[in-house]
Amino acid sequence: MFNKIKSILLTFIIFLFPLFFLPITQDYFSTNKLYLLSSGAILLLLISTIEILLTKKIVFHKQVKDIFPFIFAVAVFSSIIITSPNRVQAILNPNFGLWQILTLSFISIYFRERGQKVITALSLSSLLLSAIAIFFFFRQSNFFSPLGRRTDLAVFLGFTLIFQLMQILTNMDSSATIAKLLSKITFALTLAGFIISVNFLLPKPFPDLPPLSYSWKATKEIFKTPQSAIFGIGVDNYASIFTKIKDAVYNQSNFWQISSFNLNRSTILHILTESGLFGLISFFLLFLFFATELVKKNKLMIILIVYLTFVFFIFPPSLTLFFIFYLILLGGASGRDPTSAQDSDSREYRNNEAEQYSERYYIRSKSKSEHLWEGNLRGNLTKSDYKIDLKRSPILFLIPLCIFILLVITSYFLGRTYLAEYYFKKSLDALAKKQNIKTVYDNQRLAVLSNPYIERFRVTFSQTNLLIANNIASRRNTSKVNELSKQDRQTITQAMQAAIEEAKAAIKLNDQKATNWENLALVYRNLIGTAQGADAWTISSYQRAILLDPQNPTYRLNLGGVYFAQGKFAEAKRFFEQAVILKPDWPNAHYNLAWTLYQKNDIKRAVLEMETVIKLLNSKKDAADLEKAQKELEEFKTKL
Repeated sequence: MFNKIKSILLTFIIFLFPLFFLPITQDYFSTNKLYLLSSGAILLLLISTIEILLTKKIVFHKQVKDIFPFIFAVAVFSSIIITSPNRVQAILNPNFGLWQILTLSFISIYFRERGQKVITALSLSSLLLSAIAIFFFFRQSNFFSPLGRRTDLAVFLGFTLIFQLMQILTNMDSSATIAKLLSKITFALTLAGFIISVNFLLPKPFPDLPPLSYSWKATKEIFKTPQSAIFGIGVDNYASIFTKIKDAVYNQSNFWQISSFNLNRSTILHILTESGLFGLISFFLLFLFFATELVKKNKLMIILIVYLTFVFFIFPPSLTLFFIFYLILLGGASGRDPTSAQDSDSREYRNNEAEQYSERYYIRSKSKSEHLWEGNLRGNLTKSDYKIDLKRSPILFLIPLCIFILLVITSYFLGRTYLAEYYFKKSLDALAKKQNIKTVYDNQRLAVLSNPYIERFRVTFSQTNLLIANNIASRRNTSKVNELSKQDRQTITQAMQAAIEEAKAAIKLNDQKATNWENLALVYRNLIGTAQGADAWTISSYQRAILLDPQNPTYRLNLGGVYFAQGKFAEAKRFFEQAVILKPDWPNAHYNLAWTLYQKNDIKRAVLEMETVIKLLNSKKDAADLEKAQKELEEFKTKL
């Protein structure tokens, strides 16, 4: 009975995974899919715990290959503990994080001997995904897929397409004519969906990712120190290393306004960059061992192995990619051939009979607990499977009790993290709809209280507090009241203090990320003239951001603007010149440099810089700015 319940639950989770998304979190897709898998893994473990308590037996496998998934998890865990600045965020990362790996590892264990039903569920999901892709293709509307990214759709449909082809080839000798016909129809529809998904990719395969050359540069950067070479730069910390490897060529590309990326272009390179050689070697051993086991079961599996290898080298990491890897490679290699039409549930009666028969067999040991371990010599349980009889040692009932307590604690903390995502999304919706700022504030506050370890919560909350302070302060200018009330002044002070605290909290979570320092600089810059020492904090924060992202012209332009406002034109000139060097085709940098030179009475250079501004501006897109620059150029020339 328990096997059947677990089989139904697992099949339902696998079927739902590609299709599941909810618009109640900032990321509709990966976040909700991760929590779906987490809920499924917890329920499966809970059912197993209840089964142990009722049957008073623990049956488990003792195989070397069961260790490999957890060696990789240990490698990722080591990277998080040793090098990741924000450990909680690294654990919860849906694209490549510890919780993702642990969840998929546990689910892959339950996949054993349930291959056919799970593959059928995946085929049905691929049919629906293909239908959705075809629908949006013929409507010629914006791309949409329940999987989220275009790359994920192409990878998933490509995988199911290969698997369906292998099933057709494996079962060619079968006498089930209707089943073979349905398989071919499913294959044809999936093929259509795959072709369309590739068509979606063709214009810009990776519009939100950098060129592969920068991904390779980021990977090479970790070998500069022994620690980063072994353990990487830390899970969920890719942005900090990308800012270090940018060059002048990057500033001439279309990506120049994107200060950093969170993912490598290649999954293999991403694993190496974030978890080091320890992570890559453990993953390689995991892949190699289970790929070999899978090919032994079915020679056609070599096609799938080649496909997965290609995908891991070419595509960025994602929950969908690791889902395919753990489900098929690990689960399939540990159980029966997943392309086979026979499933273990049809043999449940035989297994139960064998289980009763095996109770007469004991594995003899020289230890005092020699009768606690029983080997099953028939049915599904093999000589490598072991059974602990809890009746013989009641103290072992602590095992399921500890598992149950652990599941309760895990569920509680996962619930809090998901609730935080829900509150944060509510705040963004309220802001987009221009609702009362109090609604935005309250929901962001609840998000931070529910999970204070997410940097984007802290950064956004600091900006919201700054917005509240500015809105109240602006009442004096927009109303007839000469002075703000005592309560308004108190609210402004509290909001300013909260903005500073939240910005500093984000830096405390990860002080290696330049954007966190930029946010602190922005907060203090808005408080110059209001908060004591705000100018010094602004300058030092921008300087720290420049150290972490030395090729970013925006930080230098902003810091130059701070010095310009203070009348320190020599310092302003130095940073504006640096911005011009980093991005020579940026009109804004030349414009600020022109006015700084004008203030320093270097009129000739000011004229040259303003002429450069006019040359760089587009006469159609920047008509207003062009007219302004031309007038100011004439003003400069009068001073010659």
